[in-house]
Amino acid sequence: MLAAAALGVSACEPRPGKVREQWDESNGSFKVRVQILDEARFAHSFENSCHLRLLAAAAGSEQFKPFATGYFSRCDQDLKGRVRFVNDRTGYVFVQWWFAVTTDGGRRWSIWDVPAHLAGRAYYNPRLIDAVDVAGDGTGTMTLNPDGVADKQRLVLRTSNFGVEWSAK
Repeated sequence: MLAAAALGVSACEPRPGKVREQWDESNGSFKVRVQILDEARFAHSFENSCHLRLLAAAAGSEQFKPFATGYFSRCDQDLKGRVRFVNDRTGYVFVQWWFAVTTDGGRRWSIWDVPAHLAGRAYYNPRLIDAVDVAGDGTGTMTLNPDGVADKQRLVLRTSNFGVEWSAK
């Protein structure tokens, strides 16, 4: 009985389907491929949902390696302009409530889940991260949308290590 219940639950979970849209962003040293995929399960086909897959490769290579995936219950957010490069080794991506950064040319990525790090102060809102700016010296700011913040006030996070870690002061 338990196995049947578990099977029923897993059969309803969202699953990535065919690539709907894809583009590459590059700084000449490495590149990030953004893939938006359709929802494969019929049970979710009535929703405007989609999946996101982020991959990285050295410039000139087609050997992409995935570094992040996500599910969007509402696939209405414009994701263009969410991949940015600081220099030839550092780049970042921000989507929904998470931020990913590499400081070694795309080989390894650190992912920062905002609500997980700011429990009780920020919530899982599909438009939580409003803006991110990171400078060449590693300092930067992340501005959170008030709709995803506990007191409904704009919250600005700061970093001194390209966004590997953020703090709210």
